Amino acid sequence: MKYPDNNGFTLIELMLALTLAGMMITMVPPMLGKVLPGVTAKSLSNDLSNMIRESRARAIFLNQSREIYYNSKQRSLFNQNEETNIIVSEDLHFMVDEEPVTEEIIKLFSTFPDGSISGRQVMIQSDAKTYAIELNWLTGTVTVREYVDENPI
Repeated sequence: MKYPDNNGFTLIELMLALTLAGMMITMVPPMLGKVLPGVTAKSLSNDLSNMIRESRARAIFLNQSREIYYNSKQRSLFNQNEETNIIVSEDLHFMVDEEPVTEEIIKLFSTFPDGSISGRQVMIQSDAKTYAIELNWLTGTVTVREYVDENPI
């Protein structure tokens, strides 16, 4: 009896492929862990800048001032009506005016019906990178600036 030509994989080839895949799966998470603190800091910076922009838009639309606060005990950012709540990860350092926050609740930003913004300098720091939220009070623009080893990029 003649067997047809099989173009499949042998058992040894399948075992080798599974072994290599298993090795890669065990090696990738530690590599990602080194990158994640920087990613979470950037994500939080972007979330906060979006919260400020949204607050400014609501202030203009509703014709009333809006405020954004930081709660140091709950490690969260929220607006005055607590419509939006952002949790600050434990592995990040949240600083206001280049100092760690010591008060329980601190007002960070105010947005006004004329489109202007006032507020404090906020820095979000991970092990490798620091992000600063910068405001232009007159135009209402919000910028996220990245610092590496305390030096502006």
